[in-house]
Amino acid sequence: MEISYIKQPTEYLCGQACVAMLAGVTVEEVIALMNNDKGTSKKK
Repeated sequence: MEISYIKQPTEYLCGQACVAMLAGVTVEEVIALMNNDKGTSKKK
């Protein structure tokens, strides 16, 4: 399995970018699924 690098679009979307890389989807898709375009924590 190869993970493609996705640069986080803002300094607050590192969690969404990590999930996007692992899931093989776009950051926008993760934002829509999480309903959160702001910072995240490990718990979220």
